[in-house]
Amino acid sequence: MIPFEAKATSTAAAYKAENDKRNSWISQKKLQMDESSFLLYLLDRAKQIGSSALAKISDAYQTANEGISAIGASFVSDIIKSKRREESLLKKEVVKVTMEDVQKITMLAMKEDSPERDRDALLAILSFNVS
Repeated sequence: MIPFEAKATSTAAAYKAENDKRNSWISQKKLQMDESSFLLYLLDRAKQIGSSALAKISDAYQTANEGISAIGASFVSDIIKSKRREESLLKKEVVKVTMEDVQKITMLAMKEDSPERDRDALLAILSFNVS
């Protein structure tokens, strides 16, 4: 018996849906229903989905199969970590501030007698000098 009873109803349903997708993909590719096919599926899905969805696929597989081998777990971890690194690099779009930008911020601060504007100017100057 598959240990889905230990999961919340919505989690069990999501895991069953993920396992159905995986089994369908494996059948279409005419592969054996084993751990290596699961790893190939996970790699294929990594091209299209994020790390959280990959983790859900892994959890669904492990629930249905009562775990995974140590080497399989290592591969799964590496795939998910690689995807997370890729996602974090995509989020880190660095905006370059020019000297003209700093001058505009400083000039605005000098026109107004405001602690907030003074703080903005100071932060702009310090940040520009750090980079």
